[in-house]
Amino acid sequence: MSKTRQQIFYRCGLTAIFLLTSTAVLAGNYLNSGHGGYNTAGKGVSRLTGYATGNCAHCHEQHASIGGVEPAPTSGIPSAYGLFDTLSGNALCNYCHDTSVKNGAPDIAGQIAKTYSHDPASAISTVLCNDCHNPHVAKPGSHSAAVDGNQVGTTTTPLSGPLLKVDGVSATWTAPSLPGGGTETLSTAALTAKTPITAEYELCFKCHGGQIVGLTNLTGQFNPDNYAHHPIALDGTGQWRNAAIRANYTTLLKAPWNANLDAAMYCSDCHGSETGSDPAGPHGSSNPYMLKGTAGPGSSYDNFCLTCHVNAYNGGGVTGSGFPHNSTTAAHQYQGEAAGQNKLGCMACHGGPDNALYAKVTGVSSNGGGRVATIHGENFRWTNPDSSTSPADKFLLGGYLLGVNTTTRTCWAGMSGTDACHLATTSKTW
Repeated sequence: MSKTRQQIFYRCGLTAIFLLTSTAVLAGNYLNSGHGGYNTAGKGVSRLTGYATGNCAHCHEQHASIGGVEPAPTSGIPSAYGLFDTLSGNALCNYCHDTSVKNGAPDIAGQIAKTYSHDPASAISTVLCNDCHNPHVAKPGSHSAAVDGNQVGTTTTPLSGPLLKVDGVSATWTAPSLPGGGTETLSTAALTAKTPITAEYELCFKCHGGQIVGLTNLTGQFNPDNYAHHPIALDGTGQWRNAAIRANYTTLLKAPWNANLDAAMYCSDCHGSETGSDPAGPHGSSNPYMLKGTAGPGSSYDNFCLTCHVNAYNGGGVTGSGFPHNSTTAAHQYQGEAAGQNKLGCMACHGGPDNALYAKVTGVSSNGGGRVATIHGENFRWTNPDSSTSPADKFLLGGYLLGVNTTTRTCWAGMSGTDACHLATTSKTW
């Protein structure tokens, strides 16, 4: 045998070994995936007759044609990966994941068609199913809020099974600098590629970490060293930052949070369909910001906040608060769009100014300073009438607030209507 032929056989042999090895690894993941049927007879993807469910041929044309018919290649070139359809607009995935719900697949296309969604036709950035999901590994199985700690991984019951073996970014935060009075300082995270992700936010930050023009970099808002933040990640102490909630979490929070001190959150605990029976995940919602259900009197955001937080703050056995969030204190109750009192509900005091809702605030002409962050997290510092400063902890930088003094425990705001809220000259002490 010539030397050239020996080299050809040698290289072919190495290639065969590599393909067999990598295929075996992929086969193990795929056979256990939702599309592969997770090793259960009769389950898995099915598109063509003559092939068992879960067979690769339901999505891939292994010899470039099935039944002698080959559609014209898109854009004059073969479909990537030998797929029956292109990934453009999620057409391949929607063959099953639409209203047809073939193979028992959930209707994801219906969620994406909602007013607020991760839309492949987005003018800001195209979002495709395979940007968030690995179709060869994904399997059924959601997470348990307050229990699974934002984790993604393979267990007997998969944590966020649809997100298994997905690539994302790892976030490293540094503590923000001390803000001056009337300003906010945010320290964004340094991001590095990570495959696979082990926390859900590592997938979300792949787009919401400052990489895409038109999308806010949310890493600074979620910095675990902010004055307040919803804990998708915990700080070095591994604890929630709100000492009052930590001390009284069993009465201030609802299940399952009232039984899981210092648990981390998933982004999808807040973002997803407004209908609980819809497929899980932030695919789409009829609510702004892709929020979960806010239906109720006045369609208040209060109803959303009260998914986790107890309504009657003072009635929950906690002393030191003059603000029970219930019907006995009209100023702190959501009054609806036509009312003269609180039109913003919880966001009147908590969560920062919201651009979409700020126009509802009559009598307040500015956001009180350099407030940037919102209900994700904030690091703002108030200037008090005596020129001292106070941190805006507990998310206290809402739409009506003009100042909070955490030392003297007073706050003041500007708000029209019969209540007139508490102006600087008549500040409220709690």
